Amino acid sequence: MGRHRRAVGEFEEVIKRMPQSAITHFNVALSYYDMQQLDQAVAHLQAALALETYYTRAEELLGTIWSQKKDYARAGELRASPHGRAG
Repeated sequence: MGRHRRAVGEFEEVIKRMPQSAITHFNVALSYYDMQQLDQAVAHLQAALALETYYTRAEELLGTIWSQKKDYARAGELRASPHGRAG
């Protein structure tokens, strides 16, 4: 868990300098996901998708999180509509 916390800190510093980096938002979301901090992961995945609409890996992870949170409507929206956004 310690390496994920360090990674989050490092990614957050990069985001401060480069807020338009979709890959950095995705990577920090992965670390939050691994630490089971799902709300933080969702926020960064949504930021990544706002920057890069066709970011399939971000969509997939977001759908996984919505399913884990038992928010099947949002998960279904992502599956039903390619590149759809469940807010």
